[in-house]
Amino acid sequence: MTGAGDSGGWYGLVDILRERQEIARAEHDARPVACPHDGEPLTEGPDGVLFCTFDGWNERMRR
Repeated sequence: MTGAGDSGGWYGLVDILRERQEIARAEHDARPVACPHDGEPLTEGPDGVLFCTFDGWNERMRR
Protein backbone atom coordinates (compact mmCIF):
# COMPACT_ATOMS: atom_id res chain seq x y z
CA MET A 1 0.00 0.00 0.00
CA THR A 2 1.12 3.50 -0.70
CA GLY A 3 -0.19 6.88 0.20
CA ALA A 4 -0.50 8.51 3.59
CA GLY A 5 1.08 5.45 5.23
CA ASP A 6 4.45 6.32 3.70
CA SER A 7 4.95 8.98 6.35
CA GLY A 8 4.45 6.53 9.25
CA GLY A 9 2.81 7.49 12.51
CA TRP A 10 -0.94 7.27 12.87
CA TYR A 11 -1.52 7.11 9.12
CA GLY A 12 0.66 4.00 8.96
CA LEU A 13 -1.45 2.40 11.70
CA VAL A 14 -4.66 3.27 9.83
CA ASP A 15 -3.24 1.64 6.68
CA ILE A 16 -2.40 -1.52 8.65
CA LEU A 17 -5.92 -1.68 10.07
CA ARG A 18 -7.50 -1.21 6.64
CA GLU A 19 -5.32 -3.93 5.16
CA ARG A 20 -6.26 -6.26 8.03
CA GLN A 21 -9.97 -5.64 7.30
CA GLU A 22 -9.46 -6.46 3.61
CA ILE A 23 -7.66 -9.70 4.46
CA ALA A 24 -10.33 -10.73 6.99
CA ARG A 25 -13.09 -10.04 4.45
CA ALA A 26 -11.31 -12.09 1.76
CA GLU A 27 -10.78 -15.01 4.16
CA HIS A 28 -14.43 -14.94 5.23
CA ASP A 29 -15.69 -14.89 1.63
CA ALA A 30 -13.39 -17.69 0.39
CA ARG A 31 -14.73 -21.24 0.13
CA PRO A 32 -13.38 -23.51 2.86
CA VAL A 33 -10.86 -26.20 1.91
CA ALA A 34 -10.89 -28.18 5.17
CA CYS A 35 -13.48 -29.11 7.79
CA PRO A 36 -13.40 -26.62 10.68
CA HIS A 37 -14.08 -29.44 13.16
CA ASP A 38 -11.39 -31.94 12.27
CA GLY A 39 -9.29 -30.46 9.45
CA GLU A 40 -10.19 -33.16 6.94
CA PRO A 41 -10.14 -32.05 3.28
CA LEU A 42 -13.60 -31.30 1.94
CA THR A 43 -15.18 -33.22 -0.93
CA GLU A 44 -17.49 -31.66 -3.50
CA GLY A 45 -20.90 -33.33 -3.61
CA PRO A 46 -23.04 -33.80 -6.71
CA ASP A 47 -24.89 -30.56 -5.90
CA GLY A 48 -21.60 -28.61 -5.80
CA VAL A 49 -21.61 -28.18 -2.01
CA LEU A 50 -18.38 -28.99 -0.20
CA PHE A 51 -18.75 -31.46 2.67
CA CYS A 52 -16.65 -33.46 5.13
CA THR A 53 -16.83 -37.22 4.60
CA PHE A 54 -15.76 -37.76 8.22
CA ASP A 55 -18.44 -35.88 10.18
CA GLY A 56 -20.92 -34.63 7.56
CA TRP A 57 -20.21 -30.90 8.00
CA ASN A 58 -20.91 -28.90 4.82
CA GLU A 59 -20.17 -25.36 3.71
CA ARG A 60 -23.81 -24.31 4.07
CA MET A 61 -23.41 -24.74 7.85
CA ARG A 62 -20.85 -21.96 8.12
CA ARG A 63 -23.23 -19.12 7.29
